[in-house]
Amino acid sequence: AAREAAAAARMAAAAARKAEAVARKAAEEEEAKAEAEERTGETAPVRCELAVLACSPRRAPLDNVVLEGLEASLHLPASVLCGGTFNDLRRLLGRRATQRFLFAGHANARFGSARLTLGLTTADGRLAPPPPFAIAALLGRHSPRHGGDLEFVMYNGCKSERIALLTLLSGVDYVCYWRTPVETTAARFLCAALFEAVARRHRAGRPYYRWAFDEACGALVGEPRPVQWADAPNADLPMRWEMRDPEEGPQLGRYPIAAGVPVLLTPRDRKEAARTLLRA
Repeated sequence: AAREAAAAARMAAAAARKAEAVARKAAEEEEAKAEAEERTGETAPVRCELAVLACSPRRAPLDNVVLEGLEASLHLPASVLCGGTFNDLRRLLGRRATQRFLFAGHANARFGSARLTLGLTTADGRLAPPPPFAIAALLGRHSPRHGGDLEFVMYNGCKSERIALLTLLSGVDYVCYWRTPVETTAARFLCAALFEAVARRHRAGRPYYRWAFDEACGALVGEPRPVQWADAPNADLPMRWEMRDPEEGPQLGRYPIAAGVPVLLTPRDRKEAARTLLRA
């Protein structure tokens, strides 16, 4: 019995030493990982359903862009960055495994002599427009084609076709943009309706970007104009917007007003996107 008790004690001591060694190794690995993160400043990506970059430059301020991001965040959990440069966007996407991205601001800032790009801004509101291909390549590196999660991008700004085509070719499967100039309140309305529809369809677990885009466009053209103080009590209310180019025959003071022309690109559009860019 004494020998059995001694053997059991030795086995218990060996198990304790082994458990201690495993715990020590795990602690050392965790400490090394923490030291590596501290040296590089990088941590494991945190999943983000929607990242928003809202830029309003001092030279041409936009009152609605922050509201666009906040309204979208009512429907999807969002990280909203108010103003930022290309490197701010790069760091944001590097920290978070982002599924969708919304840019709200000027999309027709000049880069070089003729190219249009996003009007990104510094912390004090100065324009800092990066090359359009750099933005498209950055977003493409975070798309599922390159091992990321970014599946949808919305450029909610005027004349954003070229950067949208580049983004589609870089690997992002769904890109929404405005082919024409866009009326400011129409841009905000479409953005809110689109992300509301995306969230509703997402919860149902079915493919949704084309459906959500069509739903948002229907809401845009089906919105009556606001009631005005000069209206008769029983006056009819015409529709507020129609989807046409504001630069083609503006109708001042008449409804419906030109909202602009929104477009959704899908994987089927890649060949035509390449042809369009080659012709440009």
